[in-house]
Amino acid sequence: LILTNQHVIGPSEYIAVQFDARRKVAAVLLASDPAKDVAVLWANLAPFPEACAVTIAKPKGDQPVVVEGERVFTIGSPLSLEKILTTGVVSKVEAHRIVSDVNINPGNSGGPLFNHAGQVVGITTFSERGDAGPGISGIVRIEEAAGVLAQARAKMTGAPPSAELLPVEPVETFPFEAVGQLAAGEKLDTRPYQFSAGDFEIVIFTPLINFRLDQEEARAAEKERQKRARKSGTEAAPMPVAEVKDWEKKQEKYKPLIHIRVNPKLRETGGSIFMSIMTRGTTPATLKFKSDFHHLRLLCGGKEVPPIHPGKIARQLNEHNYFVNVSDAAYQGFYVYGPDAISPSCGQVTLEIYSQKDSKVPTTKALETKTVTRVWSDFEPYRNSLSKAGDPDAAPK
Repeated sequence: LILTNQHVIGPSEYIAVQFDARRKVAAVLLASDPAKDVAVLWANLAPFPEACAVTIAKPKGDQPVVVEGERVFTIGSPLSLEKILTTGVVSKVEAHRIVSDVNINPGNSGGPLFNHAGQVVGITTFSERGDAGPGISGIVRIEEAAGVLAQARAKMTGAPPSAELLPVEPVETFPFEAVGQLAAGEKLDTRPYQFSAGDFEIVIFTPLINFRLDQEEARAAEKERQKRARKSGTEAAPMPVAEVKDWEKKQEKYKPLIHIRVNPKLRETGGSIFMSIMTRGTTPATLKFKSDFHHLRLLCGGKEVPPIHPGKIARQLNEHNYFVNVSDAAYQGFYVYGPDAISPSCGQVTLEIYSQKDSKVPTTKALETKTVTRVWSDFEPYRNSLSKAGDPDAAPK
């Protein structure tokens, strides 16, 4: 059993547990309590024979498992770092939570809080930063999890979840030396990376496309700044555009991954079209989303490629001006795949997009040869770096 915060799981349809850089398995939610912010997962630990169960501290009578002034520590993976240990002191013990100065960064939610004996006394939950200090952290008292754990154990019937390893992000980084070559290249043609399919707009992002788009945004902003300075009769010192050396600092953003974003299209309502005709186009167009994203399948030669991270992100639009009137919300898809998911060796790469209104019949989009070739070539520097590192088996063929 795996104990975490309920807000970490939320309404997720895909739940997985990752123990190290290469091993990740599916998990199922057994029990949860939103009011206490506690959730219990069940995962098959067969691929992790070295995994050790932690000891949960047990209260003595009506006394809490920690006291004010006691030294505590936590281990988590905040800000995409791995196994970061931070220590602190219990500042206050309340009825349902522990307040401490232990440092909890984004990504640490749902982690264990240990006492000096290595026993779990709480579940790290939130952090509030102060203007002039480190702020405070809130931790769910471990006593709050007792009832949820009992419910979970009662539901542990039948076979455990699958022990099959799921796809993970590559441990190797994208060679930042390749950015200089791209930055000096021709004007970026983004057409192969964006296209339509039914009620959706699809955009494919690669590390090199991300960097080039960042550069173009910076240049466009600098151009506007210089124009504003000329209008005022002054001369503005140029701001530096992202350089190759900045790539190394942003490896987290430019990982060797393929990101596919699926955005629902907007449409003008029938009533809005009627009003536009009646008023000769003087009223703003009322727009609504055409559909709501449900899930995506990427097929390589007819075989599904499992995503590393399948996800949905809520998108809200509230814009009211002379031209448009939009007040709507919908889910958009955000899927992450490995660098070899889109390859000319597939023969045909196809996207199947399922909407909320029809989650069984997909909108199918066969990717053009130009799109597949461009995406594949963007990862050529990455494949070359793997070969040079003496790991030819790791490089996609």
